[in-house]
Amino acid sequence: MCTQRYIEEKKLNKQILAETEKLEIPPEFHEWAVKWYRVQNQKDSAFASRINDNLHSERKACLDKIDSLIDMRAAREISAEDLQRRKGELLKEKLRIDELITDAGDTAEKRLERAIEYFDFARDARATFKEGDLEKRKKVLNNLGSNLTLKDRKISISIEKPLIVLQSAAKEVSAIHRRLEPRKHQLGQRDFESVYSQNPRLLPGRDSNPNKRLQRALSYR
Repeated sequence: MCTQRYIEEKKLNKQILAETEKLEIPPEFHEWAVKWYRVQNQKDSAFASRINDNLHSERKACLDKIDSLIDMRAAREISAEDLQRRKGELLKEKLRIDELITDAGDTAEKRLERAIEYFDFARDARATFKEGDLEKRKKVLNNLGSNLTLKDRKISISIEKPLIVLQSAAKEVSAIHRRLEPRKHQLGQRDFESVYSQNPRLLPGRDSNPNKRLQRALSYR
């Protein structure tokens, strides 16, 4: 039997809206972050390409060793038992390499696509939920997280890990924009990007950079 008290839809929507506000990012930061991510993606792609080439070279070397063992057995240089043992070890190594190659299929490009999706969601979630119809609101709620529960008329959501990272970024960016008042509306995109780049919590390459932490969060998805 459900013991939770009824909550009005209006109050429920207000709580969900509050959750979307925690990760809302302004369009200026969205553009800067996506631009940074694209640059980083190019570096990651080049590195991933070198790793992939090395893995395929290792795989070919493994197959060549197997072929050599078969030739040695044909020439009676090794016993059938030696062939099976050494071939088995090489096949295990080949399987390990094949798994690494498969894992490398989650390319930097795919991570970039996912990252942009999260940045888009963080920018638009509040407005979409506030102004959208029921279906759009459901979609926002589904993308926000999982394990939706209601206790004592308060909603609880397990927020997606990448969105948790973006929440901290949104909080910092909000503080930056408050400090820029009242001249904020006179600034252009380059001005905002200059301010973002000077912030130690947003500066690319620092451990505290949310874009770096978002990369790590996406890597474990």
